[in-house]
Amino acid sequence: MVRVAFLVTLLFAQGPPAPVPGSSSQGSPDLRARLQERVQNYDVAADTFVEALIKVAGQFKFPIGIACVRKPSELKPIHLSWSDATVEQVVRDIVKAHPGYEIEVRNAVVHVRPHDMVSSKESFLRLRIPRFDVQNEVAEIASKRLAALANMKVTPPKPLAPGQAKGGIAGSQGVEVGDPEISISLADVTVEDVLDGISLASPFKVWLVTFDADASLTPGGFRRTVSAVGKAAPDQYQPVWELLKWGRTPY
Repeated sequence: MVRVAFLVTLLFAQGPPAPVPGSSSQGSPDLRARLQERVQNYDVAADTFVEALIKVAGQFKFPIGIACVRKPSELKPIHLSWSDATVEQVVRDIVKAHPGYEIEVRNAVVHVRPHDMVSSKESFLRLRIPRFDVQNEVAEIASKRLAALANMKVTPPKPLAPGQAKGGIAGSQGVEVGDPEISISLADVTVEDVLDGISLASPFKVWLVTFDADASLTPGGFRRTVSAVGKAAPDQYQPVWELLKWGRTPY
């Protein structure tokens, strides 16, 4: 991997609104067809139900966005089998094995999220963004820009001292050699919508958000997030998520 240094400029671009990717609540015809494919004598085994969902998405090539709460009940191995079922039924059965989660197909992406463990007002995924534009950038950089925008609400910056200049947020991001550049232009969307847009436009067809089981909130009033392996992130780096290609496992 190579490291690319960049500066995130927190500006909302002006211009005509752009549609959210995939306006139908049922997703694209291609996604519907994939979910209705039938599988015979199929089984899935994984260390967690989240890894099981990621494995199924990779095997049957459909985009998925997963939000979960890192509780002990979600960290148990799972092994299920089917003699005759649709791909959609496989996904629903995996989710059903862990009460408290729901499925929605929207923006041409399958979404799995906690039903009542994280309220809408505490989920950064519901934050609205007036406009999100990236032009000819790799998905990792687009993701970093989105995280910086969300961070302004999740952990609001402290008031500037008199005479202090407002600055950007500097950082570095790992980028895989050969990753294609993408362009996205979205208006009046949520953070979740933008993650969907990045997923649809890039090779990273899986996005994963892991909320902390601890219900304590950030200074902005949002549930804290952790890495998929439970590593906590300081408030100044909240929120965090992972983008994965099909066939990859969470880090």
